[in-house]
Amino acid sequence: MSKQFVHAHDSSRGHEDKIWALQWTTAEQCLSAGADGKLLLWDTTKANGAPVRQLQQHPLALISLSGNTEGTRVLSNSIEGTTSLYDVQTGELLGKHESFERRAGITAEPAWSVSLNPNGATYAASNGSGSVTIHSTEKESFGKLVQTLLSGRSKFGLSVAHSPDAKRIALSSETGAIYIFDVESATLIATFSSHAMSVRALAWSPDSQVCSPHTLSCLRI
Repeated sequence: MSKQFVHAHDSSRGHEDKIWALQWTTAEQCLSAGADGKLLLWDTTKANGAPVRQLQQHPLALISLSGNTEGTRVLSNSIEGTTSLYDVQTGELLGKHESFERRAGITAEPAWSVSLNPNGATYAASNGSGSVTIHSTEKESFGKLVQTLLSGRSKFGLSVAHSPDAKRIALSSETGAIYIFDVESATLIATFSSHAMSVRALAWSPDSQVCSPHTLSCLRI
């Protein structure tokens, strides 16, 4: 790959620091979240253009992104656990939850990775306790804890992802284990421990039958 090709795809006004997460919205547009706290929308048909829109400017790094099936909404999470939901095309903030904030009778469990349910009704979050927490996306109760899915291991959850059919949730941990939960019954249905080191990213196949960790090995569920 030549330097000329690489620089032909540079943006004149993009991120000022490392990009930590990407999310497609449509076949032509994608979102990027960076260590500079910016959430930017890009038109991929304009290889050398500026961002279409900036949806967010957070004082700390943004580390996780997730969108709904239609590509109309995107969920972001910052390194300290501020989860925000945006309308992709208007940039409107639809909900915000500071998961690190301690409240009376509630133990704070800062979110790390987040996954918007494909139907948009809820979102899932991983945390330091090895569980998956399910939260409301309703405007008046955004971030409210709805359910907790327990893996049985108190290990940091590095990545969480809904299957495209919204029936399952995958969680990966710092130890390399991958847990699969059934959403309807809220039960752990499978555990895979083939990785010797941390699994930092997960992706489902379009038919929801295969979950692939970032090492490119595939697990049939």
